[in-house]
Amino acid sequence: MAEALLADLEARDQAESLEAAVLLDLLVRAARQRNDYGDDVRAMAQRALAIKERLRGPDDAVVADSLFVHGMLLIDAGEYDAGGPLLDRALAIREKALGKDDLAVSEVLLEKANTLQFQGRFADAKPLYERAIVIREQRRGPNHADVAHVTHNLANLNLRMGEFVEARRLYLKTLDIRRAALGPRHIDVALTYVTMGVLYQNMGDYDAAAEVLTEAIAICREGEWRDSLLLSGALNNMGNVHWSLRKPEKARDAYLEAYDIKLKRLGPDHPDLVLELNNLGVAYKALKDYDAAIPRLERAIQLIEKRLGPDHYNLSPPLNNLANVLVLKGSYAEARPLYERALAIRVARLGRGHPDVAEAIMNLSGLALAEGKRAEALALAVEANGLALAQVRDTLAYLPESAALDLASARDEPHTILVEGWRTAKDDAPAWL
Repeated sequence: MAEALLADLEARDQAESLEAAVLLDLLVRAARQRNDYGDDVRAMAQRALAIKERLRGPDDAVVADSLFVHGMLLIDAGEYDAGGPLLDRALAIREKALGKDDLAVSEVLLEKANTLQFQGRFADAKPLYERAIVIREQRRGPNHADVAHVTHNLANLNLRMGEFVEARRLYLKTLDIRRAALGPRHIDVALTYVTMGVLYQNMGDYDAAAEVLTEAIAICREGEWRDSLLLSGALNNMGNVHWSLRKPEKARDAYLEAYDIKLKRLGPDHPDLVLELNNLGVAYKALKDYDAAIPRLERAIQLIEKRLGPDHYNLSPPLNNLANVLVLKGSYAEARPLYERALAIRVARLGRGHPDVAEAIMNLSGLALAEGKRAEALALAVEANGLALAQVRDTLAYLPESAALDLASARDEPHTILVEGWRTAKDDAPAWL
């Protein structure tokens, strides 16, 4: 319809009108929905913006609409450095033209926060989410689905920051709103189940994780979402549960299905493929298929470096995991700089005391022990053990007894290194006790 209307305007010599620019924005939005970020679509976005700036000036609210559409097109394509400034300009224009508590302002705040979260800039994202929630609660009411959209994403942020208790509260709030406002089988309910599955897995409650993910997958398979990116995410997360339950074959199969869906929808060069590539690498490592693991982990690293830069937070998992495979192959010298780089990225983004840092420290400790650097191995293992125990203490009070035991046992890797150091000890045996 928009294409026909645009052709009609062009036939009537109104190709440079405001109406034409609005139609171009609609066509760009439609292209985003089908994951089309090609040159023709970009040209339409640029043309719409140029028309509006010429007709209405650079600071008009209609210009902000095109800036937002163009910025989101670039961000969807993984070009965050190019899209981010367009969102910044859209936000400034809308705040000035419409007021700081307008719903159009909350729209930009939400997408800016989403982009910052994906870039690993968690502290910058959080206040934008919180401000967007306040605006929507004031304008829509506290139980509106638009509020749940932001609380869900803020819960995701808290999950990534390791603030599991707050993430759980926000997910449950989101779920209550969405069930009441949209119905229990709505796709947004499935989305909340998917991310709750990640939370429960991180908390060690694998039964709860499997329950919500099974429900999410069932909802996705019921209709038009059977080949969706959400189904891919649910399958990936179910693979994570299988992995935690020490079922690497089932994990690999779930990851492969998730990856195939994403590859079909996004193409081979999209950074969103990194998650499945990394997980497949880990699964193949567990199955001792190192020749299958290494190229997938290397490809994950390449995609992140190409699209997001050499210091992005999402680099730390594939760097760690590639180093793990190299250690198993006895390539210690190749593994060390990968571990060190992963640790530096996590410390820079999260601080030395974050529980995710414990994994990187633990891996360096194990490498040092294998290399015979026992004093270094001991110091790192003690630090990693302390971080892991702190995370357990902060989470146990909110879990049933069986899940608490699972969490405690899942966090024993640094302790295992300490035991291994003692087992192989000679003159330094007392230090490991």
